[in-house]
Amino acid sequence: MAMVRAPLLALLLLGASAAYAEDPVIAVGPPPPVKDRCAPAKPGQWIRIPSPPAPANGGRAQWKDGVLYLAVGKMLRFDPCEGDWGQVTDQAKILKLIDFDKPGGETHSYLLDGGIRMVPALDNTQSFDVLVGGNVWLPSGAKVPMPAAGAPVPRSSYALAAEEGKLIVWGGWTLEQGPMADGAVLDLKRPEAWKPMSMQGAPHRREIPVVAWTGQRLLIWGGGDAEDAGAPLEPRTDGALYDLKADRWTPMSRAGAPSGRFRPLALWTGRELLVLGGGLGPGTGSARGATDAAFYDPAADRWRPITGVPLDLPEVWPWINAWVDPHGDVLMLTTFGAIHLYFLDNKRGALEEVPLPPELLGRIDPRFAFTGKRLLIWGGGVGSARAPETRTDAWSYEPR
Repeated sequence: MAMVRAPLLALLLLGASAAYAEDPVIAVGPPPPVKDRCAPAKPGQWIRIPSPPAPANGGRAQWKDGVLYLAVGKMLRFDPCEGDWGQVTDQAKILKLIDFDKPGGETHSYLLDGGIRMVPALDNTQSFDVLVGGNVWLPSGAKVPMPAAGAPVPRSSYALAAEEGKLIVWGGWTLEQGPMADGAVLDLKRPEAWKPMSMQGAPHRREIPVVAWTGQRLLIWGGGDAEDAGAPLEPRTDGALYDLKADRWTPMSRAGAPSGRFRPLALWTGRELLVLGGGLGPGTGSARGATDAAFYDPAADRWRPITGVPLDLPEVWPWINAWVDPHGDVLMLTTFGAIHLYFLDNKRGALEEVPLPPELLGRIDPRFAFTGKRLLIWGGGVGSARAPETRTDAWSYEPR
């Protein structure tokens, strides 16, 4: 699903409902185009940049059109090429920059590819997403009601994707049947009825799968299955690719695939799917511990291993943030306690920790943004996690 892009993590928080999660698993897709117009930095070196005006901590940051915007009660902007901070005073521009989570006043929305948002109807009795009666909001602001004809039954932990005006729902967990293996596609230009996805060659039933959109095909891998609706989930290591135009499934090779796990980091580099981290349990505290990782190339139907995965990786949500750079390499920042930064060389398949400058050692809860090719980090604190000493310095790092 090109849906939630690389800066935005593809796997969402698992709730405490009987279905393990209320939210879908949104497919990751091709990295957004690089819009960092600054001259190349010195590869592999940290560069100190001007600190943002007070308050240095807190706020929401986003990288847009070559400029960093930071909302801290007022809207600040930082041009990394010019190296200066300023304030945005144009109210119309501020409104365009704000990422509204409640389109049309509705809640429970999911951001998909190209600014499409899905807002399911809520089942307050069972915590399932109900597609009948829900809406899809297009980037233009138009609302597309989801029809009842052919709609998937209410479910949770399902795969959700969007591509070229199509909304795709597959798998998940239902109260009556447990894990599911069905799916449907809604044409957002002609939303009269859902079209069922082919079942021939489809993946085995599952929930909480890894989901990716390659730009041509939907990729489903892993997740969990249970013997019945009340049984514990067992992780799977198989998957399949769905061709939307041909309505056809193709199985993925299992040779060299990672071990079964829940909630791993999943990124689409533009050519391969990265599966890293996660753990044997789907709930908080148990989705960690996996030290094997791999890239999957759908063109070659081949997995290749990744070396150097640390033993102490935290859970992906909310502790791991990862981005793909123009070379297909990956930067991964962990924020569980003091920050750690890792670099994954795509060609070598090797994950290595990046040395931090002395000023960032032991840094807790800083703010950060990825420009498409460089990482910006500022603020945070040191010392006790409950009462850290505030820091205001800011840094830039470009892997190569």
